[in-house]
Parts: sequence; C-alpha cells; structure tokens
Amino acid sequence: VDGGIAENVVFYNNHIHPYDMVPPDVIAEPDRCGVGIAARSNRVWIVDNHIHHLSGDCVGAGHAAGYTARNYYIGRNIIHDTSENAVDLKEVENIVVSENIMYNYAGGSSGQVDGVAIVLHYGPTYSPKNTWVLYNEIYNCNGTGIQVGGDQEHPVYIIGNIIHDISNGIVQAYMFESFDLGGEFIFSKLLQKGYVNAEGEVNPSFTGLENEFKSWFPPDYDQFSYIENVLNRTLNSQETATGYRSWGCQAVYMINNVFYNNNNGIRHNAMGSASPLILYNNIISKISDDGYHLFPGGDTPNRAVAEISYNIFFQPGGQARIIWGGTTYNLSQFQQNTGKGEGCLDADPLFVDPDNNNFSLQPGSPAIDAGIEHSIYQLFQDTFGLDIRVDYEGRTRPQGSGWDIGAYEYTLLPVAVIQNEPKQGYTPLNVSFDGSQSKSPHGDIVSYEWD
Repeated sequence: VDGGIAENVVFYNNHIHPYDMVPPDVIAEPDRCGVGIAARSNRVWIVDNHIHHLSGDCVGAGHAAGYTARNYYIGRNIIHDTSENAVDLKEVENIVVSENIMYNYAGGSSGQVDGVAIVLHYGPTYSPKNTWVLYNEIYNCNGTGIQVGGDQEHPVYIIGNIIHDISNGIVQAYMFESFDLGGEFIFSKLLQKGYVNAEGEVNPSFTGLENEFKSWFPPDYDQFSYIENVLNRTLNSQETATGYRSWGCQAVYMINNVFYNNNNGIRHNAMGSASPLILYNNIISKISDDGYHLFPGGDTPNRAVAEISYNIFFQPGGQARIIWGGTTYNLSQFQQNTGKGEGCLDADPLFVDPDNNNFSLQPGSPAIDAGIEHSIYQLFQDTFGLDIRVDYEGRTRPQGSGWDIGAYEYTLLPVAVIQNEPKQGYTPLNVSFDGSQSKSPHGDIVSYEWD
C-alpha cells in the first residue's frame, strides 16, 4: 500500500505464497513479502489470510513510514514458513495483531539468522507506536516467539498469547518445510547420513555436508548452504531460544500469556527506570534443563521498577529458575531476596493436555481465581472502544470469583475441544476430527455432533 493516501483497505481470505514454493538460498534472496506496509496508509485490515513460504516477512515493514502508516489490524491469519518473520513492524502507529496462528520459523535469510515470529523494532528512525499483540498462538521457532528491541521507543502490550515449542537445541523437520513441503525428506536424509539422530540432536563431529548426501538431491538443487547453516547453528546454539525477549525498549506489559516447552521463558534486558517489565497472570512452564523461566537482565534501576505478580512458574521434576542481578533463584528465594513476586506460585498449572497444545485448565488448577484484573484491559477499551476482558477462546473474564492465571478461564460450562489431523496441507485434503478432549464439569461427554 503506497502512493497518495490509501485508506480503508481490506485484505481478506487470500492465499499468498510464491508459485514455485522454494525460497532462495542465503546467497541470493529477493526478500519476497506477503503484505507490505508502506507510508501514507490508514485503516488497513489484514484478516483471515493464509500466507506462507516466502523469503521475506509475511506481513510487515513500515520502513521509514514516519507514522504515516496508521491503524492496522492483523487478525485471524495463518502465517508460517518464511525465511524472515510472520509480522515485522517498524514505523507504524496503532497496530493490533490478534488471533493469528504463526509457526515454523527457522530463519535463513541474511537479515534473520534465527527464526522469530513477531518482531517490533526501529526502522530506521522510529519504532512501532501503540502496538497490541493479543490472543495469538506461536510455535516452532528456533529463535524467539516475540522479540522487542532495537530502540523501541513506546510501550508494548502483549496479552493472552500462547507461545510454545520455541527451541534451537535440536533439528526439526519444519526447519526444511520451505524446500519439500514438510521437511521430512531432508530430515530423513540427515538421519540416514548420521548428521542428526532420531531426536534431532546434531552429531558433535559434524563439519559440513558430504558428496554422498548431496548426491541424493537433484543436480540443480541449491539449498545446501541453508541446510548446513541450520545444522551448524543448532550444534552451537546450546538451547538459547526464548519464548520472549527484549532489549533497548520501553515498558513491556505481559499479561495472561502461556509459555510452554520453550528452551527459556522470558528475557527482558532493558536499561533504566522508564523501561519496566510488567508481568501479571502468566504461566511459564517446562523449560530446558539449563534454561530459565524469567530473566530480567537489565540494570539495577530497571529491575527496581519491574512488576512481577500473580504468575505461575513450573518445572516438571524441578523448581522455578529466575535469574536476577546475576543470581539464580527459585521462586521462594526470589520473593525473599527481591520483595517481588506477590501472588506468584511454583505449582503445576494442570493444563488439560499440553502435549497436544490444549492449555485450558483442569478442575483444581492453582491458576483458577488466582490472578487479578490488570488496568491494561481498561486502557485498551479507552483507546479503541472495545472490551477485551476475555480469554483465548473469547469467554468473558472472570468466570469465577477472580481472574484465572494464564490464557484460559476455567468454566463450569461444557468446553468443546476439537483437534484435527493433518493441521495443514493443500486441497484436495482429507481431514479427521477428534472431540475426545472436550470436557464437562458435570460428567463424561457421551456424544458429539459436528455442525
């Protein structure tokens, strides 16, 4: 969108992807973008699109727009498998990124070495202004789920998102999805040659791809440099991926999110008292053995103004790990030594089925009624005229005597949970549905109807 003033533009229900489905290698990259944001654009809706397999960002830019790109809504899109980011925002004002599904980000371009789904940063003079990231699901990134950094001059609001399976300690098939629509062929060849094992761990003796491996591919195949880079980065990564990280930013409000099965949880490395981390009602569960749940790594004035309350930290078979001023604490030690952590718990949140990405709460969960309503919800209503006091499924908060911690409100009403396989593909495609994870507080569900 560029030239003149483009207003009231709707991108709806499009399927955006390159014809050949094969991105360039790391040497030659045309940086193909799905939907670009440019100057002099206003009131733009990007809704219900399927955008994937691009060498650039799926939605993004605003480079040098100087806030003449305004009022963008990016919602309910399925965005995956690009060499850069799902959403990359720069000099844009008033943005809501809501209810998108973003997955399979392994990097690969010169500008995005590791996979990051959402990036908010400068470009080149200003940074995104009044940015709200709401109720998205982000998974399978080998770098970071959400990244805020590079002279971010304005507060960022992150509410109700689910961020899981962010890991760079192993090689996974999705990292090669761009090349063979699933990545299974390349992964099987890596396994056959012994470059990786069945768990995706890279052979410590790996130095480079050999001629035998290359002989299994077409003569004109040119993606070997990318494959080699993935293995080398994974071999040297030491499980440093994070669900969220920030630096060089202003205040970050992190409210009612779920982080699960990531190498690390949240890292906020800002400086000064004007850049606090505001952390309420989040669940951070299941990190790597040497990872951390929370790492406010800024200077002393920044840590002093951090607000860390009513969160659940959980590590199966272990304790919460919070790094503060160079010291690693469990939750009790953190509370005693910092005076922060009011209402925080080290307890199993009792998700219904987290290994199948169902992060709703079981009866008896310590998250039920254990949170508070944060003023950020009223701020959104005052700004946009809409009430977002809801959970990930759109249920009104609270359902009980208090707000629940995490992305879901526990409800006494029956909850329908529908899982499908496969989760992606191209027409014609047979899809099977499973409702067995649905639940009711009144007893077992005995029948299902599909509408």
